[in-house]
Parts: sequence; C-alpha cells; structure tokens
Amino acid sequence: MHQTSVRPVHVPSEPDSSYFLRVDWSGRGLGCGFELLLTDGQNAWRGDVSEAAVCREAEELEMQPERYIQDLQQALTGTEKSTNYSFVLTPSPPNSSSAVTLAYEKVQRDISFRMGSVAAESRPRANGGSEGVTGPQSPEGKRFGMPQQQT
Repeated sequence: MHQTSVRPVHVPSEPDSSYFLRVDWSGRGLGCGFELLLTDGQNAWRGDVSEAAVCREAEELEMQPERYIQDLQQALTGTEKSTNYSFVLTPSPPNSSSAVTLAYEKVQRDISFRMGSVAAESRPRANGGSEGVTGPQSPEGKRFGMPQQQT
C-alpha cells in the first residue's frame, strides 16, 4: 500500500520563504524507508531514506524503533500538533542547482534534538532551471507536488 503526505514546512532561517514537504512511503510505514520531495514552488529537491537509515537513527538516539518511527511520522507528515518539530535547511538559502540537507528536530521544553536528516538533490530541467513543480496551490499561490516527468 502506497501512502503520501504533503505538508507546509516552516524553516526558521528562511522566514520569508514557504516550503512544502511531500513524503511517500510503502508498506507498514516510514520504518520501511521513504522518499522526500521538498519544494519552494520554484525549485524541487528529492531525497531517499532507507529502512537501514531509519533503524540506525533510532539506535543512535537510543530510542525504541517503534517510538522513533512514531515521532518521525509526526515530524514529517504533521499528523500530531501537540509536539513541536523544527526543520533546518542547509545551505541557507538554497539555490536551484544545489543539493540540500533537510534536518528534522524534536523540541521539548526548549531543548531540541536532531531526529535525522536527508540529503536531497536538485531536480534540474533540460533548459537549465529546476524541474517544473505541479500540483495543488499553497495559500501563497505557489504550486507544490511531484516534479513533472521529462519527455
């Protein structure tokens, strides 16, 4: 079973930019690995996180895998509003031709800890710009979704 989530992402170092995060996964959940697509409506970056990487992050944080995967799902899909999650994007600001790293953190009582990160590659177009991004519009009028297939 394939699942997809799209959510707005606030990046504190980029207060004037709007980002959207699409997460795609199959199987039992994010613990089986997932693909991320980050877009600002003009540019798109895609990265993959393997099942082994999810297990490694849980182990490094000394968390039970089930609890880590639950927190990961809350952070990346926005399914839970009671816990605060934060995102860090490097380099800041990104450009259309650069790879970026999106780190996700959990914030509790003014203390944050890094849950993980994903390296995402720019999705270039044949004409030199970033790949077109299509899909529903954000409140700011930007479009988000999966990049168009090049033919």
